[in-house]
Amino acid sequence: MLMASYVDWFIPLCIGVSFIFAVTVVILTVATLVFRDRVNKKYDRGKFSG
Repeated sequence: MLMASYVDWFIPLCIGVSFIFAVTVVILTVATLVFRDRVNKKYDRGKFSG
């Protein structure tokens, strides 16, 4: 009985953690791409004006 309730509590926790982890990875990936894009534009502007 205790084992069944433990599994019922554990599976949604795993799904929730996996979902949060996936969302975090996506947000970090997008933020990194945006940041790199801004840095590259900044350096490109410096190159063209120089």
